[in-house]
Amino acid sequence: MSRAAWLRLAACTGAAALLQLDGTLITVALPSVAHGLKVSSASTAVVLSAYFGAYALVLLPGGELVDRFGARRLALVGLGLFALGAGLGAL
Repeated sequence: MSRAAWLRLAACTGAAALLQLDGTLITVALPSVAHGLKVSSASTAVVLSAYFGAYALVLLPGGELVDRFGARRLALVGLGLFALGAGLGAL
């Protein structure tokens, strides 16, 4: 394989790993964070439901957006929004 193909593969693998890690981390970290902030189990469940519900709603129009704008452009926009959200969440 060419160097460009290896770079594309590495970028796609890294992006997929970040997305998987993001979904896993919230389910692992949220109980400890909720306990530390003295948040009820019901509120924690609402946060998880909102997170995964929003994730599911974004997936539904994803196929149409990829057809319209292209997979590469949409992946870059998505990763940019993910980075922006992660940065804002860190504040």
